[in-house]
Amino acid sequence: MMEMVIQDISLGFGLGAKSTLIYCEAIMRHNYFEILFNSVPTGKMFMDENMDWRLKSRSLNAQLLFDEIIWRVESKYA
Repeated sequence: MMEMVIQDISLGFGLGAKSTLIYCEAIMRHNYFEILFNSVPTGKMFMDENMDWRLKSRSLNAQLLFDEIIWRVESKYA
């Protein structure tokens, strides 16, 4: 019997926040990207019905770095 393995598609990169380097991962899920900072789930990024990116996160760093995260994801997958 052949077993099918499904791998998540992810993108990892460093982000500078204040005087700290954060390792950010954007993991593609069914209809959103899960955002992790230093391996800690931080938020979800998705496109709304108008094809605009939205972020659900309580992390101030995620909100401040949102434009750079979008740029990195679109550069890789667009």
